Amino acid sequence: DQNKQCPQMVTLADQEGDITGWLLQACEYNIEFVVRGRCHRVVEELGELRNFVHSIQPALSYKIEVPVKTSKKATRRLYMRTAKVEVRHVQLYFQGPNKKLYYSEEKPKNSLPIDLIYISEKDVPEGMEGVEWSLLTNIAVKTKEDIKQRIEWYKLRWHIEGFHRVLKSGCTVEQCRLQEAQRLDRYLALMSIIAWRIYWATHLSRTM
Repeated sequence: DQNKQCPQMVTLADQEGDITGWLLQACEYNIEFVVRGRCHRVVEELGELRNFVHSIQPALSYKIEVPVKTSKKATRRLYMRTAKVEVRHVQLYFQGPNKKLYYSEEKPKNSLPIDLIYISEKDVPEGMEGVEWSLLTNIAVKTKEDIKQRIEWYKLRWHIEGFHRVLKSGCTVEQCRLQEAQRLDRYLALMSIIAWRIYWATHLSRTM
């Protein structure tokens, strides 16, 4: 059906995905992403990203649900807690021959725009690690609802990591010795279905 829209494909990554070369290539090839940036990243002429972004007025304050791990055992239960956060948003630019990160009120020539959504928790409960996320995205952010949507997308990363953990450790797909690509494709397709069902059943047992 030509009237049906293709599903939006968004790449999610933690701080290990904050690689300037990869971000630039993703922008060049229109690969949409939400990547957790490194807070010690430097905004040229303004210093560390963390310090710079705190000079910006919050775009909104609201409450989000974040997971709490009660132990490191394989049988741990996963609880959710409510965190009150402040969210700041600013558009930055990769520019210059070295494609360094800059801030400008107007888009500079020959630059690549990237939106920064910075989330910091207020009144962190004693004994808890406060929320501090610096999200970089090349998907245009124009409204408060856009900001909330990008944050919700990033929160799905934990499910993705859990799925891959089951696929690699539980289903041991890396030990597969099939040598033909076609066979590997079929094997991974089958094991991905099994891994997802195992992960989701485990997730439900820990959260219900």
